[in-house]
Amino acid sequence: METILIQTASKSKMKLFLDLAKQLGENVKVLDKEIAEELALGKLMQQSKTGKYVSKESIMAQLNK
Repeated sequence: METILIQTASKSKMKLFLDLAKQLGENVKVLDKEIAEELALGKLMQQSKTGKYVSKESIMAQLNK
């Protein structure tokens, strides 16, 4: 299964994309802004994983600067 995300500021263009996808027989799902932001944040978190252990003290020291 392949997935594409299309972000548009226009409701009329969104309807056009939705109608086209439905006519082509594809599954269509509209994500609200909050879900889209959560997906983007999750992707950033995955990309920044280092696999290294960081102590609580080290984190707190950085936050208290």
